[in-house]
Amino acid sequence: MNYLKKYRSLILLTIISGFLSGLLIDSWNYFPGIVFGIALGRWFFVTQKTYLMKVLLWVGTSTLAYYIAFYTFFFVGELFDSNIISGFFSAGLVGGMLLAISTKLLIVKLNQKQIFIVALLGGMAGLIFAVEIASSFLPHFILWQMVVGTTLGSMVDRNKQNNEKII
Repeated sequence: MNYLKKYRSLILLTIISGFLSGLLIDSWNYFPGIVFGIALGRWFFVTQKTYLMKVLLWVGTSTLAYYIAFYTFFFVGELFDSNIISGFFSAGLVGGMLLAISTKLLIVKLNQKQIFIVALLGGMAGLIFAVEIASSFLPHFILWQMVVGTTLGSMVDRNKQNNEKII
């Protein structure tokens, strides 16, 4: 099956989530974590039949992951003498890793390689924040959330399918 066709709802949800995050970041700093959590959580709930309580916990961990990633940027920036490139990479890496670990604990088992891939993609996508594309972070959020969300979602889908075949 064509990847884009199979995951178009997931891709669309993460693009909308990134758009809302970039648009509304000024209203509340941690808005991106909640919006991303709700978008991907909805996808987990509808397509993967994940229990609602686990989805709600995942939304909370998504918010916490964004909070920690947000402050990682400042911590690493100070540590490396205001180097924004290392700050954005580290923030994306930490955010991706925390989301992958919470997905492993709450949604479906991910292996260490998958967690590493999500973390690394999060870090690489985080680098885009160091490039000034527009006067806002709107395109940055769209890219990061689409890359990380689609990667996580497709891994969850594949792992659940493999688990069902084994049982």
